Amino acid sequence: MDNINFNPVNPTEFKVGDEIRKTKGYAFIGVVVSVFENTKGQVRIVAEHYGSQTKESGGLLHIFAASQIELLS
Repeated sequence: MDNINFNPVNPTEFKVGDEIRKTKGYAFIGVVVSVFENTKGQVRIVAEHYGSQTKESGGLLHIFAASQIELLS
């Protein structure tokens, strides 16, 4: 695990707190909760789905590649 970058320097345009949507396929609108690199150095964005947050269960989390999502304006 020596190749993991625990503090990527500006890995994508996405930052925690950004509102995003999935650009193709099923609908997914949510908020970025994490940005990280996997063990192969690929950037991944974790987003929490709007509408699935409840007091009991939190919200549905989905891991995306940057190419799968876009910022909401």
